[in-house]
Amino acid sequence: MKVAYILTGVLLLALFWWLGDSPRDEIQPDHQPPKAETPTAVSPQPEPDFGFELVDQSFNDTPIKAQVEQHVVVTGKPTAADVDAELRRRYQIARERGGWRHHGQTTNVYIYIYGSEVQARAGRGLWLGMVSWVRTSQSPPDFTVNQDRLDVLGEKPEERFGLTESERKQFLTDLADAQERAMTEAMRRVPDSRINEQIDLEQDLRVRYETEIMERWSLTEEQVAAIRSEALRKSWVY
Repeated sequence: MKVAYILTGVLLLALFWWLGDSPRDEIQPDHQPPKAETPTAVSPQPEPDFGFELVDQSFNDTPIKAQVEQHVVVTGKPTAADVDAELRRRYQIARERGGWRHHGQTTNVYIYIYGSEVQARAGRGLWLGMVSWVRTSQSPPDFTVNQDRLDVLGEKPEERFGLTESERKQFLTDLADAQERAMTEAMRRVPDSRINEQIDLEQDLRVRYETEIMERWSLTEEQVAAIRSEALRKSWVY
């Protein structure tokens, strides 16, 4: 009888031992944590093929006004929207400028964007875009973009009437010199007290000297008119 109990105990111990060492199924959680997503490669945005550079800036800090004026040159060929956005960005910065001695905030803003530094320094209103604002006017800022000037920006120079673009500019310079010569000579020869006679002489001399320039460059009146129109369209400085 005791032997039977002993055998039964041994069998139970063996059974427990076998169950303890046997592999058991792993318990799976009800919800698996989400797998980390592989970041999607973001294509780099192309760099803009244009830029803006400040070439001149002035401040007028007086009891009358606190004014910011900027002259900016564009490199490359922006769109009208690009020029407008740059004007608005610079305008906002100018409006928020502090440190004025006589005013708590900016009262006047004038910002101009040009196609070249030569145009910017010519002082002839040859801008591609501009914004003007005066606080006392109670009017919103006036943002303007000259699309015609923007369209010819970066246009490749071409030969016309047998002349390069540089030569056509030089021709206009010579023509302007002839006009100046006619005025100076008329003022020297006829006093201001005889102003009508002075004006008539200036006109005669101007026609003579301009004709000499046209013959020197072998250009007709129609070709000269076309060159002048081109200069106006492209905002030449000569």
